[in-house]
Amino acid sequence: MKNTNGYKKPVSWRVYFLMLVFIFMWIFFYFYYLYNYHSSVIEFVFFMSYLLINIYIIILFRKNNRARLNDIDALENITRFLADEINEKNRIQDELTKSELRYRSIFENTDNAIAVYEAVNNGEDFIFRQFNKSGEKIEKLSRDEVIGRSVTEVFPGVEKFGLLEVFKRVWETGETEQFPLKLYKDNRLRGWRNNYIYKLPCGDIVAVYSDETGRMLAQEERENLIKELEDKNRELENFSYMVSHDLKSPLITIKGFTDLLEKDILNNDTGSIKSDVEKIKNAADKMEVQLNEMLELSRIGRLINPPAKISFKKLVEEAIDSAAGQLARINPDIIISENLPDVYVDGMRIREMLMNLIDNAAKFIDKENPVIEIGTLENTEEAVFYVRDNGPGIHPSYHEKIFGLFDKLDPGTAGSGAGLAIVKRIVEVHGGRVWVESDGTGNGSVFYFTLPVHEPEAGKQH
Repeated sequence: MKNTNGYKKPVSWRVYFLMLVFIFMWIFFYFYYLYNYHSSVIEFVFFMSYLLINIYIIILFRKNNRARLNDIDALENITRFLADEINEKNRIQDELTKSELRYRSIFENTDNAIAVYEAVNNGEDFIFRQFNKSGEKIEKLSRDEVIGRSVTEVFPGVEKFGLLEVFKRVWETGETEQFPLKLYKDNRLRGWRNNYIYKLPCGDIVAVYSDETGRMLAQEERENLIKELEDKNRELENFSYMVSHDLKSPLITIKGFTDLLEKDILNNDTGSIKSDVEKIKNAADKMEVQLNEMLELSRIGRLINPPAKISFKKLVEEAIDSAAGQLARINPDIIISENLPDVYVDGMRIREMLMNLIDNAAKFIDKENPVIEIGTLENTEEAVFYVRDNGPGIHPSYHEKIFGLFDKLDPGTAGSGAGLAIVKRIVEVHGGRVWVESDGTGNGSVFYFTLPVHEPEAGKQH
């Protein structure tokens, strides 16, 4: 191999030494033969042969030494080339190491959760390959708990959530997708997630997502506060109307009969005096009832006790005992379902709410065989309870009106009309809703309401 670097290796000193030895020997034999007249031709031939053989050996030695030097040069060139290759590979490895460190730093320190998945079963499921610190913090799981496990095993709600279908689509098409902000929930987690999913050249799927739960809860709380403020404003309007109308009525009655009482006293009309006093007393009693119920309604939203797990059946039985006086008047057949669940409520308030509904049912039933049924609906997403009666029913045009403050369909009945308004308020402060279903044709009424059967989250109660 040619020495491309122009580098020349010096000839070994042994070669020059042998050459000098052979030259001295040749001179010695030459002069020996020249001055020794007794030397034969055979000795001269022998001497020349020996000299030629040695010269040939020197030439061969020289040639072989040159070939060896060329091989050494080639070996040095190869060694130098390999050294350059190794240095280049080391440089590339250093760059890869630095790049890996940069990637790892970004991967671990970003605020967003990052999960890397490998597709299995032809994209039917995905296995965790990487999971960063933010993901651990958001999901409250260590990476050791998820690496090597399928996403459907770690997050059983992912398919219903809709994200698994996006994983499959991105894996098949390679197109990046954003999965819009949505509420994820399973038997362990509940939170709002915003996902970006893309595919790596190696075929793995990457999900980058943020936890928007805090922001959404704050927004939900703000909306609840706005709704609560609107409800309070409506209540204030009702209070204003009640003060200007409903309370004004007994005041006018009291004032009118006070004037009559004064005249009857001057005329010494004993019979009229007694009647006037009775009318004044009735008006004052009515005003007292209205004021007490107005105060009670205003307190419901503020003085609720912390929710606790309570048997709904027990609350029903206690409410029936409290309404025993009204029930004794009609002696109804009371049916209580056996499958009533436990609820997370303020027991005192729900007992009051049930008593109002039972009282209301008993007040209007006009049949010989009155029936009041209390139960819960089956196969519904939320816990829906009901109080059903076989009374005259309520015409659909009054279904909203009856939950208003002091709204009475029959002015001749006892009470101020605040009972159903109190029912509505108690249900709402527990995060539920109440409504009535009835056609008003004598087939009775059903009052439905929802209550929490799971421990409420912080901030959900009003």
